[in-house]
Amino acid sequence: MSLTLAGCSKAPVPPPAMEPAKVAETVTQAFAKSSDEARQAATQIAEAVKSQDSPVAFNELRRLNDQNYLTPEQHAVLAKAMQATFKQMQAAAQTGDHAAQAAMHSYLSTR
Repeated sequence: MSLTLAGCSKAPVPPPAMEPAKVAETVTQAFAKSSDEARQAATQIAEAVKSQDSPVAFNELRRLNDQNYLTPEQHAVLAKAMQATFKQMQAAAQTGDHAAQAAMHSYLSTR
């Protein structure tokens, strides 16, 4: 006799959000031991975040996240960083930041 259990699967729990103030440091740390190319991209992201240029930071995060050589942990860091940066970009767009508005439009039109 065989007993089959059908259980309820829980919906995946989204990762906890990253605080925007921690994006630059967290991304830099996640790529500290990576290739020169990845470290350079992480540095560019950190500089854009520190200068509050959320459209550039978001686009660079997306570009780096598309690389196939990243570890699952690095992808997770980038996903959280993109989420935090997107919220900042959204807020900037709502206050009339034209670069943020253009970046939002570009991103949303490709989804």
